[in-house]
Amino acid sequence: MSSNTLRLQLDIAQYLGASSAFEYVPIICEYRDEQPGDALFDDYVLKHLKGELPKNGKFGLCVVIGTPESVTTSPNAPGPIENFSIMLQVIENKGTNRAPNTGTGVRADDLYELVKRLLHLHSHDGQHDLIVTKGEQDMGLPAHLRGFIINVESKAHSLIPIARVDLPRIAIADPNMTITCTTAGAVIYWTHDGSFPSPANAAAAAYAGAVDVHDLPSGTLLRAAAYLEPWRGSDCAFKDI
Repeated sequence: MSSNTLRLQLDIAQYLGASSAFEYVPIICEYRDEQPGDALFDDYVLKHLKGELPKNGKFGLCVVIGTPESVTTSPNAPGPIENFSIMLQVIENKGTNRAPNTGTGVRADDLYELVKRLLHLHSHDGQHDLIVTKGEQDMGLPAHLRGFIINVESKAHSLIPIARVDLPRIAIADPNMTITCTTAGAVIYWTHDGSFPSPANAAAAAYAGAVDVHDLPSGTLLRAAAYLEPWRGSDCAFKDI
């Protein structure tokens, strides 16, 4: 399991667990089933529901957070920020949960509605908004259990492009070359060997004023790009002489 999916499960569990409704209701992350030595996952859940593993002395109701699945809006390429879909289950053993002395005091129906409200539009990391996409009764449980399924997706915020420096303009009035950029404060780098003009290129020179290109051979390719932190560098301008 990737660290992203594990962190998402734990973040959701800790966020939900802060509510007083979970004083006696355990939150079980499905990843436990993948750890050596654990009981079968279904048995682990049932131990909580039957009272073999009570929380604060009470039992009969739990929430299960499934293993997140990675999704992307682009079918053939990963997205710039990973999105997830995740299923949660609210499971109640009515016989034990509604017992007057040992039950949790919370009904599955009420917890189901609370979990939906808590998770919808919650951002667990400042990058993903949790969206509740579906909620329904779980009809696949044994007759003595009652439960609900909540489907959640983590929607990544749209990436806001970093501003880009304007494209510089190369002009030649024989024998002088001038380069201008309309972005105030931008530093222009230029090359005449065809290489990319950037501060990291030893062959690139910072433009400081008109340059005599009279001695450059015909057909020389001039290239220029402008930079200003924290913006993105400009596209590359070029001109043949």
